[in-house]
Amino acid sequence: MKYDLMLIGPATRDINIDYTGQEVREIGGAVFFCAYAAAAASANLFASVKIHPDDTDVLDAFHLDSDHIAVLPAQCTTLMQNTYFTADRERRKAECLAQSDAITPDQIPDVDCGLYHLAGLLDTIDALYTRYNALLYENGYGPKYDLGDARMFVTEGMEKVRQVIAENR
Repeated sequence: MKYDLMLIGPATRDINIDYTGQEVREIGGAVFFCAYAAAAASANLFASVKIHPDDTDVLDAFHLDSDHIAVLPAQCTTLMQNTYFTADRERRKAECLAQSDAITPDQIPDVDCGLYHLAGLLDTIDALYTRYNALLYENGYGPKYDLGDARMFVTEGMEKVRQVIAENR
């Protein structure tokens, strides 16, 4: 079976603490959230999820058939704690309390896919911004797209995602 997309990355167990101190435990991670975005775009999806083998309950949150998902064994499942300081959740402290080990090429299943997405490679936000902004600056995207000195990504939206998926089926 050919899939439109394979998501590859660590799922997380998230501890979210709101500004009142109320704690909620949820499944998270870019690979998890990307799975919902891909489903909304009607993608035929395969997920390769880095978790500890004892944490397979995490897979239930993906709502994928068992032949559409694979566990990439980890020494531990990534654990994140997000502490929100305001009701609108705009200000927060994000802490990685435990991080799964690296995904190695030999762990990635041999599955026929049109596109592979490395989701949720943990890094500090500052380091990511530095890299992204360097890319924008070095390639002259500010002047090219009339962004001025803005530091951001330009996304093309869901229609572009659907188009790419359709072209790679």
